[in-house]
Amino acid sequence: MTVVIGAGSGGLTVALGLARLGRKVTLIEGGPVGGDCTNTGCIPSKSLIHLARQGRPAGEALAEVRRKRAEVSSRETELLHGTPNLTLVKGWARFLEPYVLDVQGMRVESREIVIATGSRPAPLEIPGLPPERTFTNENLFSMERAPEHLAIVGGGVIALEMAFAFRRLGSQVTLLVRSDRLLARESARVSPAMVGALERSGIRVLFNTRPFLYADGLMKLRPEGELGGVDAVLLAVGRLPRLERLEVDRAGLIPGSGGLAVDDWCRTDIRGIYAVGDVTAASRFTHSANAQGRRVVQRIALGWLPVGPAAWVIPSAVFSEPEVASVRLARPAAHCRTLFLALKELDRGYTDDLQEGLLELEVEPWTGYLQAATLVAPHASEMISLFTLALAERISLYRLQRLVYPYPTLSEATLRLADEFVRESPGGVRRWLKI
Repeated sequence: MTVVIGAGSGGLTVALGLARLGRKVTLIEGGPVGGDCTNTGCIPSKSLIHLARQGRPAGEALAEVRRKRAEVSSRETELLHGTPNLTLVKGWARFLEPYVLDVQGMRVESREIVIATGSRPAPLEIPGLPPERTFTNENLFSMERAPEHLAIVGGGVIALEMAFAFRRLGSQVTLLVRSDRLLARESARVSPAMVGALERSGIRVLFNTRPFLYADGLMKLRPEGELGGVDAVLLAVGRLPRLERLEVDRAGLIPGSGGLAVDDWCRTDIRGIYAVGDVTAASRFTHSANAQGRRVVQRIALGWLPVGPAAWVIPSAVFSEPEVASVRLARPAAHCRTLFLALKELDRGYTDDLQEGLLELEVEPWTGYLQAATLVAPHASEMISLFTLALAERISLYRLQRLVYPYPTLSEATLRLADEFVRESPGGVRRWLKI
């Protein structure tokens, strides 16, 4: 029997995958089935973004978000109850020793345990800010109405997505970014592009700013300044692995600041104990948790198959306006050439009045193999898969230059940059003729 702790995206992938292959699985979950993705992350946030873009009234949109997430969680719960070989146990688990768990008084033992407990919002204390005006992604979607003035502390994915959504719902929105750029993990070109998009939407952005006091709607800022009329504050300052209940030290596990360390097969340092998803240092997204979960299923159920190391080419996407998407190799080449195109230079960019769109590629100078790609564009999340494939399968710009791209589309940016690379690379045309 395999025990899976956590019924979020990674845990569900492991539990359902093993059960469908005939393995006995006990799935333990103390909260609602679906984890963060279904209940406080992907499903409610993308539903709200969609409804806000439709122009739905704020109260109606927020109520519809709650209906949708309840429906998805209900479907996932029914799926678990209807899956042979799988037993769902409701309750919070904690380790007693390496292969022994206590689930609120019930003893559960297994030599195969998968930890998939996800992550939680990093806390930030603002003196004077009352609990009823303090929000994270965990309680944001319980709002009955949109706030008059929403202050968002953070400059990452959640901050940007919710800034655009609540601005469309009618809120005044101010972003308080504690560093000097948005989306710090992305290319340096992304931040100024997104600042332009935010400001054109009527969203104020303040950099190198920290709130330090709140009183009666007035927020004091460091190093100087203040915001008035703030009736809600969204804290989006990062995530922490959700390990506090598990007492993993009893199992011999010592997590780092980013979570549990795992190898390519998602194995921890303790034989038979695996970890997937946000609770590990190797995953930050639902889709990477799913990829890890599939890897664990293969290892446990089909371990005899000869499979090499995992190629973790994991794209990311921010569902802002415009969207931001990127993908990069875990270990890119030491020397890269950077290619850049502003999408407004394309005919489709002109017809659609694009202002902030861009495509940036990092390429090995001689081979043309892609090392990284960054997109700022409408539907960038849909466009990034071509570059994910190119990185995973080592498809060079020489080959991408031979593709025929429909006109007029934003995907022509790839052709433009590939043309530039072939023209300007040493021996590029000769190499192109041999492929």
